[in-house]
Amino acid sequence: MNKMNENNLIDPYYKSYTKEYYVVLLLDSEIHYEALIQHLTGYLDKDPHNAIAFHNRGLAYLELGMEEGLADLDRSIAIDNSKTEPHRVLASFWERNDNLKLALNHYGQALALDGTDFRLHRSRSGIYEKMGDYEKAIEDLSRAILLNPSFKNFFLQRSELYRKIGEVDKAIKDEEAAERL
Repeated sequence: MNKMNENNLIDPYYKSYTKEYYVVLLLDSEIHYEALIQHLTGYLDKDPHNAIAFHNRGLAYLELGMEEGLADLDRSIAIDNSKTEPHRVLASFWERNDNLKLALNHYGQALALDGTDFRLHRSRSGIYEKMGDYEKAIEDLSRAILLNPSFKNFFLQRSELYRKIGEVDKAIKDEEAAERL
């Protein structure tokens, strides 16, 4: 393999596994995670500073239920902390495992990198709601609505939060806004 391919991770074997990995995630079908992990480990032996390879291997490990994925995602962040995706993946993992403080931390770090991602605001809102901090949940959901006002569910979710804190008038306004969408 030539040097350009080594640095950019675009040799055909890697590219086919990476492409297969993402296609399978979209289609929710079976993938050969062990083979992907083995291949990415080979890449990391050649280039131990490749954040993308650590990220993808971390995802594969997590799909197999192996906590090695957490270390790989952390390593990916340590190498290149300019991407939101590793933080989002870790936040989602910690949320599924009921560690809401770590989930909140990673959503916060992702939002510090890209405060315009409405999905991150929505996700962090869900963490705040689970923690019982409805005011902060409303703030994040309001930001998500400002960034993408076409999601009917955002208005309905915020309406539920308003009802939880007794602000029925605001809840009704959000329900009416949702009906107009």
